[in-house]
Amino acid sequence: MDENRRHSLFMIEELAKLCPISKEFRDYLLKEPAISVVPNKAILHFQNTVPLFLWFVVKGTVRRKVRSPKTHNYETDFFWFAGQLIGIENVSWTEQRADVLIDVVEDTILITFTHHQFAQVVERFPKEAANLSRILTANYMQRIEELRYDLKYLTHSERYQKLVNRFERLISLVTIEDLADYLSMSRFSFMRQRKLIKGRKDGKKRGR
Repeated sequence: MDENRRHSLFMIEELAKLCPISKEFRDYLLKEPAISVVPNKAILHFQNTVPLFLWFVVKGTVRRKVRSPKTHNYETDFFWFAGQLIGIENVSWTEQRADVLIDVVEDTILITFTHHQFAQVVERFPKEAANLSRILTANYMQRIEELRYDLKYLTHSERYQKLVNRFERLISLVTIEDLADYLSMSRFSFMRQRKLIKGRKDGKKRGR
C-alpha cells in the first residue's frame, strides 16, 4: 500500500468514527483530495481573507490565532492535531472574510479540500457534506464549552496540568505566549505555574 493511500484511509477511519461514510464517498476520498507535507511555520489562512480550503490533519499540529478585542494582537485560541478536521466555523464556503490566522507549528501532513472540491461534495454527497459542517462546528463549540468550564471550576495550576497531561509535546512546539493565550492566563500566571510544577517534579526526583 502506498503512503498516500494509507493517509487517505486514516482520514476515512477517523471521519467514520464521527459520521457515516458511504462507499461512494469513501471512493471519492481515496482519489480526490490532495495530500502534502507542509513545512513548519507555513501559513494556511491569512488574516482577513476568504477561506478557500478545508484540511484534515494526518500528522502534525496546526495553530489558530484570533484578534484580541483588548490588545488587537492575534492570540492563540485553538490547536488541531492528527485525526482532526480543520475549517473556519460559520464562514467556510460562504465567501466571507475570516479574520483569523491559521499556521502549522511543525512539519505537518495535510489532506486538502479546495473550495471547488467541497462544492462537489455538497452536490454529490449532501448528507456527508452536512456532517462535515457539523463536525467543524461541534469541534469549535466543544473547545468553547471546555474553556468556560475550566475558567469557572479549575485553578491556574489545574488548567496548566491538564494541558501538560493532554498535549505534552505542545510545550516544546510553541511559545509561552501561545500557551498562556490558549489557557486564557496572563504570561506571569503561566510562568508561575510552570515553575511550581517543575519544582515539584525536581523535588520528587531528588527524593528518590
